[in-house]
Amino acid sequence: MKDAWRIDDSSLLAEYQVYAKLGEKRLDSEGTETSVPHVPQLLCGGDLFLANGDPQRTLTSSLDATKPVQQYTHFRMVLKEVGKPLSSFKNVPELLRVLRDVVLVGIAAHQCALKRGILHRDISAGNILIVRERDAAGNEKVRGLLIDWDLCYVQGHSQSDEKRWITGTWQFMSIALLSRRKGHRHNDKDDLESILWVLCYC
Repeated sequence: MKDAWRIDDSSLLAEYQVYAKLGEKRLDSEGTETSVPHVPQLLCGGDLFLANGDPQRTLTSSLDATKPVQQYTHFRMVLKEVGKPLSSFKNVPELLRVLRDVVLVGIAAHQCALKRGILHRDISAGNILIVRERDAAGNEKVRGLLIDWDLCYVQGHSQSDEKRWITGTWQFMSIALLSRRKGHRHNDKDDLESILWVLCYC
């Protein structure tokens, strides 16, 4: 379960809403219904409300109207899978499998989400989890999940000012974003470069 405070901004979908979109079954190129791979499955989620029916929001912005402070809304969501940090590998062979999966997971989830008009914008080592499962024969299988879609861009919804929302974890951000190139907008190539930096980090 994730219990957190999300940015209260109409240009950003709540993270549980993004997971719901990523989990929608759609026909792929082969005519098979599928959701975005390597993304946790949302079980439930929503904002929390006070007894009077108002959303639970931070009050800092109301203390001094002359200094605009970002407001946050309290929310909770429950995801089906439970993962461990990327750094929790058991041995070198597992690390090598995970490194392979970092590329496969990151690109597969990223490209499939991109087809739905969703751009992650914060791919980092901390946003990829290791999930260990056992198959029918009892053998342990390791796979990766791409998490933390709270600052993603959703086509047709996000209208945020990108000068205000410069997203990403600086160690894994693209050179173009870090150098603040004039006129550059966060795009799919920036996310793919972030996957490269995750690979180097590991």
